[in-house]
Amino acid sequence: MVDAGAALLAESGRRCVGAGLAVPSAVAEPEGTALNPLHLAWPAGAPVRQIFAERVREAGIEGPAFTGNDVNLAALAEHRHGAGRGARDLLCVATGHRGVGGALVLDGRLHTGSSGLALEVGHLTVNPEGRPCHCGGRGCLDVETDPLAFLTAAGRVPGPEVSLLQQSRDLLRTSSDDPGVRVAVGS
Repeated sequence: MVDAGAALLAESGRRCVGAGLAVPSAVAEPEGTALNPLHLAWPAGAPVRQIFAERVREAGIEGPAFTGNDVNLAALAEHRHGAGRGARDLLCVATGHRGVGGALVLDGRLHTGSSGLALEVGHLTVNPEGRPCHCGGRGCLDVETDPLAFLTAAGRVPGPEVSLLQQSRDLLRTSSDDPGVRVAVGS
């Protein structure tokens, strides 16, 4: 990504004022480590801010390098430039390809908690006897609402054509009477 960004900057002749990386993981502050980059198969505690900043400098890109949780950064973008523009407070809950994330803007500022980990809603236990989660817990919102788990339980092999979430929606809409789908909905 950094190389592609550097190439675009060189091609356009524009100056960079800073680079940012949105990470699908809780990012601990102030260190900038990805605590649970489960969907990326990175090790827990990966120093993403340091790695990203080094790559940015090596590519000759000027300006500071930032990293943060993807949903936190999405919430800030929505609050400043999107659907939440002008609002004092904003709650952002993100679902999609994998996992469930959350972020909260209070009084115009991102609420991250004391170490950057507030609103990791995907790892709230919603079913104590539920599926094992990648985080080591059981019945977390992430795995209980995971479209890949649903498709697998329904006996379907997901394809690359559309998102897993869309494939799940389509399956529910078109095959709700299928016994495998009915079992997957109940599990």
